[in-house]
Amino acid sequence: TLSLIVIIVTPQATSDAVNVQVAYTQFNVFDPYNINININGESKSVGFTGMVRRLRSLKELLDNQWGLATQVYQEDYRSLIDASEAGIRITYSPTDIGSLINGFRDNIEDTYNSVTDLKLNSTLRAILEAQLTLN
Repeated sequence: TLSLIVIIVTPQATSDAVNVQVAYTQFNVFDPYNINININGESKSVGFTGMVRRLRSLKELLDNQWGLATQVYQEDYRSLIDASEAGIRITYSPTDIGSLINGFRDNIEDTYNSVTDLKLNSTLRAILEAQLTLN
């Protein structure tokens, strides 16, 4: 079952006929929330919602490192922050969902590279890499 909410911005009389055309061009019609991402040269299919949840969790983990011996700052993992905010951006601009999901997919490899370059202890690095590579 496909549910569709149409928001008509221009005022219309309730007696006027409205024609709605739907085209899926940015992602798979049958599973729009699964996307293919490329991490370390390996292509994986990942649920968009679950990946955003993982990224938000990792952002929180890194945010809590501030002031500890392994200091990292938000500017050190900006691409992770950007990727973790993808879900929020979609709620603010649902008409841009295709470009936002494509941008998210393109940003994941940068996110992985920026996080693995951080100066972290081995345990924290292993947690981050496992979450980002879906292991």
